[in-house]
Amino acid sequence: MSLLQSSRVALESYGAAGLGLRARYEVRRRLGLYRSAPRVPHVDAETLPATSAFDVDLNGVRDAIDRDAAIARAERVAAGWYEAYRSEWRRLPTTPEQWSTHPLTATQYPAAPWWELRSYLSLNPAHGDVKDAWEPARFTWAFDLVLGYAASRDERYAEAFWRGVESFVDGNKPFRTIQWSCGQETSIRALSCLWAERAFASSAASSPQRLARLHDLLAWSGERIANAIEYAVSQRNNHGISEATGLIALGARLSGAHPDADRWFQDGARWIERLVLDQFARDGWYVQHSLNYLRMALDQLVVVQRVLVHARGGRGLSDAAVARVRAAIALLVELHDTDSGDVPNHGANDGSLVLPISTRPYRDFRPAITAAAVTFDAPLPANFCTPADALAWVGSTPRPRTSEPPGPRLVVGSSGWASVRTNRTRVFARAARYASNPSHIDPAHLDVWIDGEPRAIDAGTYRYSAPSPWANALSTIAVHNTLDIPSLPAAVKGFRFLWLQRPSARFVRAEQTANGDLLELLNETWAEHGVRHVRRVIVSDAGVDVCDDLTMERPATLEARVHWLVPRGAALPEMSASTGGVVTVVESAPDSTEGWWSPRYAERLPAVSVSFVTTLGHQPATIHSRFMATNLRG
Repeated sequence: MSLLQSSRVALESYGAAGLGLRARYEVRRRLGLYRSAPRVPHVDAETLPATSAFDVDLNGVRDAIDRDAAIARAERVAAGWYEAYRSEWRRLPTTPEQWSTHPLTATQYPAAPWWELRSYLSLNPAHGDVKDAWEPARFTWAFDLVLGYAASRDERYAEAFWRGVESFVDGNKPFRTIQWSCGQETSIRALSCLWAERAFASSAASSPQRLARLHDLLAWSGERIANAIEYAVSQRNNHGISEATGLIALGARLSGAHPDADRWFQDGARWIERLVLDQFARDGWYVQHSLNYLRMALDQLVVVQRVLVHARGGRGLSDAAVARVRAAIALLVELHDTDSGDVPNHGANDGSLVLPISTRPYRDFRPAITAAAVTFDAPLPANFCTPADALAWVGSTPRPRTSEPPGPRLVVGSSGWASVRTNRTRVFARAARYASNPSHIDPAHLDVWIDGEPRAIDAGTYRYSAPSPWANALSTIAVHNTLDIPSLPAAVKGFRFLWLQRPSARFVRAEQTANGDLLELLNETWAEHGVRHVRRVIVSDAGVDVCDDLTMERPATLEARVHWLVPRGAALPEMSASTGGVVTVVESAPDSTEGWWSPRYAERLPAVSVSFVTTLGHQPATIHSRFMATNLRG
């Protein structure tokens, strides 16, 4: 790809303003022009606002929470553990030095200014995945302590939070360790601490000395975010949302106590309006093409709306921004499973859960949907299960529902997604022409469920940085449920997560027929090579039928492969082709990405890869895949 083409793609991905902000960041970083010491070393607590948007009715939470689950989690954290990525329990750092030590590789990060630690943020597996070092420093384990405290009023949980704050402050001089290297991580940590500060306000463990240290940490966090927010905004992703949220929250909390606090608040409010309108499409789709990053952005916007309404006397986000947020809530409602709360494992999944206000598992999106719906007054269907603990946290009671639960339906979003539901089957489909950087390479990808059980799944992410072959390898087309032509690239990778050449697909038909609901997708990914791919999907109570029609528009001989990732124990699809071919079945292949999936970050589980390979020539070919309802077989 030429430099001109690469520049065009970068401009399309980040915009002229984004590239300008990134250039400014790079110049300042190389010249060391970022703040190296706090402007305000210590905050005067006497001038802090008396009330906060982070106040929670602990008695209401106590009455709504799963008490046994909340106390069990709080006990583990009080004993020195945290659940990384809501997947694996690991030891919390307890000494100042441990905050700068990678928990898995023992890499020791230097106590250098944050802008000099760029090499440690690369995807070089020799350094270890920096997310592992950042994860405990997000302080989201503090929510476990708060929920346990609400259920029991056990002072040990408040004491455990304050020990963590003291250890962190002792080990991380302002702006000089790996824990200050990312403004988003700084913001997430600050928001966790703002919730815990208010929850433990009446605890005997919350001494004036400890509160003073926390307020200093919050002030440093605001300075760090404000000093370099241009990088986050230039990324055009969740980083900007998180950092603008941090500025709003910290500006409101430290108003009158820090000379820059009011400017933080105003800047954050200005940025968040722009970011929401840029990053959320009118149909609710999120700019990062990831459902987990969509949840993360919604969780941050719940905080934004609470703080804005509290600080501005009831005036939150603009009507235009709220309309985009409500559309995103409706999208998650449409895609979630009504029994488990899970959604398709679509796009990059980095394990983020920044507002864990429930003891429900990581993949249950209903607490986030509930908090956002209540905060933004978005309607929920009658069959939506509203978690009582999420309602209690945001201080609300159940809202009126739509009169009837939705029945079988076909929904197609203008951003290139579709949801099909019958009484027994469900399909999620993706067919996009990208106006922003893709998350995964998955043109015409499908997820399939029958009778509530997954039959074809998305592999997820596993890790962004890891030894071969696992360095973000699950983003490639080869592991997705779609067509692959191995000799022709579906995309061209650029720096880090940037894709310089992108796939392209679109829906051309979506209608109800006598045989079931029909989706027809045109995959244009290899059009320049003369390959025409049409995927036709028929969804009915009997199952899901998929026909991949392939036509060569110029003389060539190519190998074509249709792949399905199937959960262990699920019935495999029946596959055949008009031109003949070979079926291969691979389960959890060693040293290979075949036959694996990752429901949570850093977690890798066995699955089954089913592939059908045929040869394309001058004759058209059709590859047929059939997922049958099991009790209809035979």
